[in-house]
Amino acid sequence: MFGDVIGSLGMRMVGPEVVYRAIAGSRHELLLALPVEWKRTGPALDVRAGCRLARAGIRVRAYVSAECRVGEMTIDGEVRRLIRSGASVFTTPESLPRLSVVDGKLLMSALNQRGYDSGGLAGRELPFLGLMLRSMHAHALALPTEFPDDESTELLSREVLHQLVSGFKDEAAARRIGMSLRTYRRSVARWMTRLGAQSRFQAGYQAAVQGLLFGRTRRDGGPNEGATVPGDFSG
Repeated sequence: MFGDVIGSLGMRMVGPEVVYRAIAGSRHELLLALPVEWKRTGPALDVRAGCRLARAGIRVRAYVSAECRVGEMTIDGEVRRLIRSGASVFTTPESLPRLSVVDGKLLMSALNQRGYDSGGLAGRELPFLGLMLRSMHAHALALPTEFPDDESTELLSREVLHQLVSGFKDEAAARRIGMSLRTYRRSVARWMTRLGAQSRFQAGYQAAVQGLLFGRTRRDGGPNEGATVPGDFSG
């Protein structure tokens, strides 16, 4: 797709439109490296693309400079959105460049560390890419996938429980609440552990017994006709 722009070896300068098109075209995996400078800018289009890809089931890994983790800004809004979308996010003490790796082969490094607005340098199947990625991951620490102090996260977790009890298939349930399939299944597993359930049927029964299915409202704020205990678990 980008053969006319990017050679098989070496790096070539490309415009921002090529960078974003390449990121959005990830088919299997997207890796993002985000240095401290990225937090001082406006909306990060590469990060937003990463969120969309993660929700679509594409594997997304993001590495964030440990310098970004200061006080209450330890996990900021953009990083939270990445994690909720299903991306794996790590912090690293390494000094990071602003770069993206598409499907493990196509490397794009921003000319401006704040973003790709000025374009970037791109290269495919570079001989040093594997070593660079291993070095980046060597001292990385994964960020948590849940934020207990976040009310919206708790509401979303409850929504997972209601989808589970309603009997929707995982794929359909994840789509209904705007969550990646992987994140949805992780949340289901956490609910089963929390409820001491060996099966999804048991999880639904325990949720009903513990009163976790009552008083629910739809995410649009309207009344929820299914707030009572589902028939499958009522007796």
